[in-house]
Amino acid sequence: MEHPEAGKHDSSTLSAFDTALRDSHSNKASIEKLEIMPGFSRLLDLADELILGVIEQIEESNDLCTFALTCSRLQSLVEPFIYRSILIRAGSQAVDLVMSIKARPVRASAVQTLGIRYVFDFEHDIETLNLVLMDFRNLRHLTIESPCLNNGPWRNGDRNWESRCRIDYYTLFEAASLRLPYSTPRAIPLLQSIVLHAHGDGDSAFTLGKNAIMFLHPTVRSITISCSDITDNLFTSDLFRGHEHSTPLTNLVFDECNISAFGLQALLSLPRALKRLTLGERLYHFHYPPCIPLGNNCEHFMAALYTQHESLEYIKHIGSRNWLSDNPDLSTNILHYFYNLRTLELGPHSVLRKYLVADEFPGNLESLRLLSNYVHYHNPAQGLTIYTHLRSPRVDWSGIVAAVLSKYNHVKEVDIILGQAFTQMSQGFDLDLLHSLWQTKEQRDDVYQAAKPLRARGTRFKLFAEHFLGGRVFIPPYLYGEDVPQELLVYDSEDPNLFGSVRYTEDDTENIESSGVLDDEPENQESIDPADLGAKVLGFL
Repeated sequence: MEHPEAGKHDSSTLSAFDTALRDSHSNKASIEKLEIMPGFSRLLDLADELILGVIEQIEESNDLCTFALTCSRLQSLVEPFIYRSILIRAGSQAVDLVMSIKARPVRASAVQTLGIRYVFDFEHDIETLNLVLMDFRNLRHLTIESPCLNNGPWRNGDRNWESRCRIDYYTLFEAASLRLPYSTPRAIPLLQSIVLHAHGDGDSAFTLGKNAIMFLHPTVRSITISCSDITDNLFTSDLFRGHEHSTPLTNLVFDECNISAFGLQALLSLPRALKRLTLGERLYHFHYPPCIPLGNNCEHFMAALYTQHESLEYIKHIGSRNWLSDNPDLSTNILHYFYNLRTLELGPHSVLRKYLVADEFPGNLESLRLLSNYVHYHNPAQGLTIYTHLRSPRVDWSGIVAAVLSKYNHVKEVDIILGQAFTQMSQGFDLDLLHSLWQTKEQRDDVYQAAKPLRARGTRFKLFAEHFLGGRVFIPPYLYGEDVPQELLVYDSEDPNLFGSVRYTEDDTENIESSGVLDDEPENQESIDPADLGAKVLGFL
């Protein structure tokens, strides 16, 4: 997160609203004149189906708006394309949209994608949208992104929090939920996806609470929620009672959320067959968490996951680094019952990594992806470095590779992703620095020790590095206008002597033994005081 550029509006959207308003109030006479102009006769002689084919080839919104102004017949054909996808970045745009819909209500039925993504500088009047939200009968995709408490003047306590989300999405989702009588017409009855980043007031600024009613929408298949607290109260609430295994949700993403195991279990009890689950716990936020991390409540974490064990194909877990136990209770591992699980993606603090080493995983697991705590650029004098926490990052990686070699013959690919941790410098690195790391033979050997035995066993090994193409680093969730990190391939065991763009000689791997994977827990492992956390030259994972 960081602020998008202040005042950055979507000009095409504004043009569309301006066109609609001009047409509604002052352009009727000029349109009638255009209808009889000879230049339009041949086009207007075509059937509507052919004209629609022409309209579909027009990509620019401004061109669509100009086309709509030519005559009333073309306007009726073009407007559904103009209003099909709407982005609102400011309160003034919200007012324009509401006025245009009130002037011609049929326009609301054309809206299929609505993004409400505003910053605090331009939030005045954004709540005007509440007047028409119920009118979007054909809406498929809804994104609500209100100002983030982690950004702006509130972060340092210079101002009291005053930018709670002004969009009344609770009322909207309540009017669409399964809790309504079957015969009652529902709002937004065709909705397919929800992306929500919104804060409330005071102590409830982050609590999902009653807003979890969105999980009872009868047609939604994908939900993404960021910067929220998923608390135990959901487990004891009457909100979901009687609706277990009743929704079509197949994809659920939590990004930068405090997630209680009981709250997670309540939400996972609702889908009939969830296929993809992303559990991104809090890493970067400053407020005190209201629940313990999932990794410190293993029994109930496993119970929550088990509610979808028959259908889950993909699990990603970015575990919280708060209070993480060195010796979690691993006796409740039930992941070997996840018969359809194909891909696991695990952060460095995920307790599932310990399960992976200690126990069995499903026989159908094909892809294992491991994220690391790689620091992109800490100090100009030190170059690329990595933070070392309580134990060497190489230990976890080596232990998991050993587990794959000894127990998981069915795994087809192991990926390591070197992530860019957030630093105060917010400065990305030059790609030449990344590639220069592999000039050191010792660092290449660390890769070879995993890649060579895996490749010999038929498992592909890849090493990626996250990179922000714009050079500026952001932290999740990635809001409007922020770069999303791209994964750049550093190494692929299919071409074993190539690191980045540099190819090394064939004898570079001669001294690497196939059994050269490091022990999981070396006896002389150095312990580092958390108070003295520093940066150390790359010793990834």
